[in-house]
Order: sequence, then structure tokens, then C-alpha cells
Amino acid sequence: MSETAEHTIPQLSEFHPEAAEVVRVLREANAPATRTVPIAELRANYRLSTAANGIPRRELVSVRDVALPTPGHDLPAVPVRVYRGSAQGQQPAPSIVFLHGGGWIMGDRETHDGICRYLADASGGTVVAVEYRLAPEHPYPAPLQDCVHAVRAIVREAEALGVDTSRLVVAGDSAGGNLAAVLALLSAAGDLPQVRAQVLLYPVTDLHGEAEGYRRVTSGVPLVADSMRWFRELYVPEGVSREDEWLVSPLRAPTVADAAPAFVLTVAHDPLAEEGIAYAQKLKDAGVPVEHVHLPGHAHGLFTSGRLMSAAEEQLDAALAFVRQHTS
Repeated sequence: MSETAEHTIPQLSEFHPEAAEVVRVLREANAPATRTVPIAELRANYRLSTAANGIPRRELVSVRDVALPTPGHDLPAVPVRVYRGSAQGQQPAPSIVFLHGGGWIMGDRETHDGICRYLADASGGTVVAVEYRLAPEHPYPAPLQDCVHAVRAIVREAEALGVDTSRLVVAGDSAGGNLAAVLALLSAAGDLPQVRAQVLLYPVTDLHGEAEGYRRVTSGVPLVADSMRWFRELYVPEGVSREDEWLVSPLRAPTVADAAPAFVLTVAHDPLAEEGIAYAQKLKDAGVPVEHVHLPGHAHGLFTSGRLMSAAEEQLDAALAFVRQHTS
């Protein structure tokens, strides 16, 4: 580590060579602090970055955009993109509800299109990517509400969407991992249809505390503590009651005992590392089957830079192997 008056910055030698190159380019760009950039610009830049650096987009049997209605609720329809893998029908395959990352303020079906195509192709199943409403225009609970309504609608419209409701999986990266973890807990509580497995890729699990990563990861990597604090402020500007805090901080759930088996991935150079590790351990301690992978040489954003880093597809394959084990 090299130290300045304010920051501890990891040396490039501490990263996997592929990740080191991404970090080197990031540092040379010397971008302004995330919270100082207009949100519209952040969103546009995220789309450009993921289009250039994300996992290459595979050709599939079918990719279509659908709007899922929310009957009985005065809410807009939830946009989703439905991906069907080329091996569909040849063997039992999972149906994955995917929730994109982006700090609850950016990201959409396009930013994570390559990831979802990869999951559909490699699994031979169906992937449904949910484009939930974003903060700050739509803070909590709107993003979570959209995800809840999407899961219910996906099950309700399963035949038309090509979804196998007996093999339902929730997955997401970063903020999407947070939403996926909460959906799995709602399912365990009987408030959503049964989720058979959850895939949490460097998830946010605690909005109310600051683990060691917030002091450790402050500069020189794709996601730093100050950016994460800002995302939290925009997502939950009013705060939540103590009894509801697990709906934004699954690490603080009173119980996770009946949660679906979980594949949890954490990366070392990430303010979220410690809380992700803690959540994996909380699930294990409650008797939930867990596969936890920790990558010491990588930083947050591995999957949205998957064109540049071989570990992205390797870890998606590992996640799918875990999912198959628990949905067969």
C-alpha cells in the first residue's frame, strides 16, 4: 500500500494482472468524485463503459422486451428483458431473475445485457432482467417494489415467458445483489414465490453500518467508500424503521434460516467486501448452503468489465454450477 495524507491506495502489484490494467487506466483518467458528476452523465457513461468493456453479447434463441403489469397497484408496469438460451428444453434449466447493479441510481437492461445473455446461453434456461425504477427520482421503496412485483408477475406469466417456476433463482451484482438478497428473504418469509437459489455478486448487505472496507477502500479503484455512501444517501434518503431495516440491509435481518442456498462472491478491493463476507457467514451460521468465493486480486465492477477480465465468465460458470446443484 502507498499512503497519502488522506488515502491508502493499493499498489497495482496487489491486483490480478487483468484487473491491474483496468485500475491503471482508471487512475490515469483521474475522474472527478462520483458525487460531483450529474446523474444523467453518470448514467450515460455507465452505458458507454459497459458496452465497451462488458461481457461480449452472445446470440440467443430469443431476446424480447416485455412490460409486466402490476394489477391492483397504482404503479407503472415493470420493464423486463427476457432471454432464452439456445439449449432450452434439452435438460432442466434454471429460470433466473436478474437485478442489475449501479448503486440504485444507474444501470438498466442494456448495461447488463452481456451478463444476462451469458447466463441464458450457459445455463440453457431463461433469464429475466428487471429494469426497476432508479433513485433519486424513485428512492426506496420503489426499486424494491418493482422487483417484488416483477417476481410475482414472472410467476403469474410463467408459461408465456418460458419460465420454470420450480427452478426460480434470483441474482444480481452490487445494488442488484442487495435486491436479490432481500427478495430471497421475502421468499423465505412466504411473501414471494419459492426461490430455489440466490446469486449475490459483491452485494451490498448493510446500509446502516460501515465495515472495515469503508475505511480501507477510499481511492484508486472503481468503487470507493465515498461513492458508496452517496449511493446509500440517494437510495434511502428518509431512512427506514428498525423493524424494516432488513429490507435495505439484509445483514440485519432477524433470521435468514430459511433463505435459499446462496452463491456469494466478494472481491478484496471493494468497500463492500467485509459486509459481503459477513452475510455469507450469517447464512452459513443459519444452516443455509453457501458457496462463498473471495477474489483477492480483483475490484468491484468485475462483471461489468468482463470483456477485459477472464474471472468474470469463470465466476458466472461457478455460480451456474452451484445453481444447477440446488435446482435439479
